[in-house]
Amino acid sequence: MTFLKNMFRKIGVPGAAWATLAAAAVALSSLATPGCGGGGSGSGDDGTGTGGQAVVFGTVLDSRNGDLPVGGARVEIGGRVGTTLTVDQAGQDTGAVGTFRLTGVQQGVNTATVTAPGQEAQTIAFDPPVGPGTNPEIELIINIGQVRGRILNPAGQPVAAATVSIVSTGDTVSTNDDGTFRFDFVPSGETRIVAVGSFNNGTATVIGIAEKTVAVVNGVTEAGDITLTEDTNTNPPGAPITLRGRITTSDGIANAGAGANIILRRNGVQFEATVAGADGSYAFYVPVGAYTVEAFKAGYAVKAGDVTVSDPNNPAALDLVLDPQ
Repeated sequence: MTFLKNMFRKIGVPGAAWATLAAAAVALSSLATPGCGGGGSGSGDDGTGTGGQAVVFGTVLDSRNGDLPVGGARVEIGGRVGTTLTVDQAGQDTGAVGTFRLTGVQQGVNTATVTAPGQEAQTIAFDPPVGPGTNPEIELIINIGQVRGRILNPAGQPVAAATVSIVSTGDTVSTNDDGTFRFDFVPSGETRIVAVGSFNNGTATVIGIAEKTVAVVNGVTEAGDITLTEDTNTNPPGAPITLRGRITTSDGIANAGAGANIILRRNGVQFEATVAGADGSYAFYVPVGAYTVEAFKAGYAVKAGDVTVSDPNNPAALDLVLDPQ
């Protein structure tokens, strides 16, 4: 204020009028338009620009309410806090309803804590992690589950390109190079996760499988580390085939079933596992009995079918068609 007073005196403004002009200048400065992504900057944005700091902006949406934006939600990311714009606050110069903008966010974080009006806090994961400067816009969707974890081999090393599936929804993803995976839009409640991957056991490349049941809540559910177990009940070499089939896909891509991971279950328990060949075909040597065949491949929904082996001399057959996700 002293600076303004001296400046006005220097340019010849009468002393009686300087206070009025100073107040107008302060009012104009308060109307500065927030940066990309709208307002709701809260304590996370000091209004000085990025200054080399990490800026995160985006929108909070409510899955339970048709993915509509949520105004007045508290958003905390990397130690900075803001509030999404309400209907009354939104506008051309401020931003859309449900948007927020935070400056000075800790780099490397990949979760946000969102507390919508009248609701409990939910931790939402997003990608990529916060980097320097202005980050890509993110959507934080509340009231729906996410599941993330990591797939390891028996030696505790991450398994890349393993197939991980949520059985209840049929969603399938592949693990990253560090063995991590994440599912979005998972309904709450108990959910069975199935993982199939290959690794070297010291002498050969083998197939491993693992299953884990987690209780999914709104926001992120941590499945933790899931360790594959080598399938030791392998088919004897040269044994006659008693169950065969072929994996194809409904998108018409030739031999797209190649490399699909296949689990054979008996009475709900994993009995065998294999990988479909170059033309999508698979085969097992198993005794007489009733089985369930489950096929998993990244980018396609899980497909399962029941089959009965009744005569060892006449192989049973089951073909499965995978649908793109």
